[in-house]
Amino acid sequence: PPPSGDDGCTPGYWKANAKKGATQWPAGYLPSTLVGDVFDAGSFDTATLINALQFGGGPGVAGATQNLLRAGVAAVLNAASGFYPWSVGQVVTAVNDAIASGDRSTILGLASQLDGYNNLGCPLDKARQMQEEGHKIIQLNIGNLAVFGLEPPDEIVQDMIRNLGSQ
Repeated sequence: PPPSGDDGCTPGYWKANAKKGATQWPAGYLPSTLVGDVFDAGSFDTATLINALQFGGGPGVAGATQNLLRAGVAAVLNAASGFYPWSVGQVVTAVNDAIASGDRSTILGLASQLDGYNNLGCPLDKARQMQEEGHKIIQLNIGNLAVFGLEPPDEIVQDMIRNLGSQ
């Protein structure tokens, strides 16, 4: 089903989570994934997603593109997590179209729109917020899934194999 959420986590949330092992990053996306594997970002294609989340912007179209990619990467991670107002496809298409326009105001306009969505409130951080409010949260660590006869999906296994050497 298409996403129907009204939540979004900021680029800062995704950066901080990457430093903790990217435990909340949706399947198919890693901090080391190249921007060019997600977007048509021209000279920024060889940056990683974590690099894009750290972009600072700047003058001209290149600076605007950095702002858009920072917001766009967070938007894709949010959409892939299933709680964002737009689908991954909608985010990717909008970002690619804005970059292809070469128009600084178009690029910054979309960056601003995505930034607004990315600041709707992060449901992935809800348990921590509830703990701070005094609620008791039970955390489960089930450890090795194989003990229970469960196997990870082939996609996860292949991603792990592919990325073991890049750490």
